[in-house]
Amino acid sequence: MLKQRVLTAIVLIALLIVIFNFFPARWIEWFFVLVTVLAAQEWAKLAFVKNTLYQWFFALSVGLSAWLIQHSVSVNLQWFFIQLVALFWLLLVFYLLFAVKAIQQQEKCSTGKLLLGAVVLLAAYLAINRLLQSYDHQRILLLLLVIIVWVTDSGAYFVGKAIGRHKFSKVISPGKTWQGVAGGLFFAAVYGFFIARYFVANEQRVIFFLLVVVSAWVSVFGDLLESLIKRQAGIKDSGFILPGHGGILDRVDSLLAFLPVMAAGLYYVA
Repeated sequence: MLKQRVLTAIVLIALLIVIFNFFPARWIEWFFVLVTVLAAQEWAKLAFVKNTLYQWFFALSVGLSAWLIQHSVSVNLQWFFIQLVALFWLLLVFYLLFAVKAIQQQEKCSTGKLLLGAVVLLAAYLAINRLLQSYDHQRILLLLLVIIVWVTDSGAYFVGKAIGRHKFSKVISPGKTWQGVAGGLFFAAVYGFFIARYFVANEQRVIFFLLVVVSAWVSVFGDLLESLIKRQAGIKDSGFILPGHGGILDRVDSLLAFLPVMAAGLYYVA
């Protein structure tokens, strides 16, 4: 399992390196449309949409909406939407830490879950595209930003396996520990310091570093939210397309939270 997980992560990082270094911006945009569609299909399944045709109808609708908003809605409105969703993620941190109660099984499709999925997927798609347009001259920085989430996840996984003792969220994600989360944030901070030191202008390094740490912390709750929805659905993984990881949604769940928060922060400090 661990070997599969590591090999899959290496392949994904190599794929991103090729895409960010050799693909034109339009192709990168369509790549993220594809990722959005695949993640939306898995989200529909978790929201108890049993009919496969309806799952793909929802997924294609989200992908088409993302593309249309990207090309039809003003940039200012797109940033406003991204900032609203970033605020949602920041507030969700407090809910999942302090307010969530026992998880109840559900038996029918949840319109609220479908709407939530559409919103967070659209925001993440718009955030990465806004960043791509803002930093097209510095794509290596965008690539490193995306990898931050995987550094955080991997650090949390290995530290949690080694010394994890105290449950982070016993009800939602029993395998996650405070020690693991702290380890993930430590690796994210070290990695963020490296990026700020070598890829960010002097006057923005401290703020950029703090943004990385805050966004990495919030990204933990992207994973936690998906865990909550999977637990309600009685499903371990959102899919099986990525060996050792599960589905597309299992791999991008943290990014759904990280990207809007990081993009909103950079919007104000860039």
